[in-house]
Amino acid sequence: MTGLKIVSKFPLTFMGATYIGSMFFNYCGSVAGNNHVGLIFSFTSVRLFHPMRVVEITLNNLILKPISNVVGLPLILNDTQEMIAGKGLSLEEYTKIEIAFERISNSTIVKKTKKTYKIIRNKDE
Repeated sequence: MTGLKIVSKFPLTFMGATYIGSMFFNYCGSVAGNNHVGLIFSFTSVRLFHPMRVVEITLNNLILKPISNVVGLPLILNDTQEMIAGKGLSLEEYTKIEIAFERISNSTIVKKTKKTYKIIRNKDE
């Protein structure tokens, strides 16, 4: 099977391969340091990140934002941004997520689910 046939039949294989390659070159660039070799590795890593970045942006805007609005829990994919810039979520985003988790964990639905699970678990023993 040729590479083009693999990509056309299994497009996520291409996404995974470029993502793993970008992580490899990012690591090599950080090991090589701030010189010509390190810059070449880092540049290659950033270029290989682009397909996964497109997927992340699409998922964030089309799927995760509407779910976040319904559930109240901020959902976001930002791994490529973290790998490229070295900066993940801001403190404000972490605070929003923590508040949302606290609200969800204290909701009556979660408490009833935990209670039901404990009852079912004790019956099995």
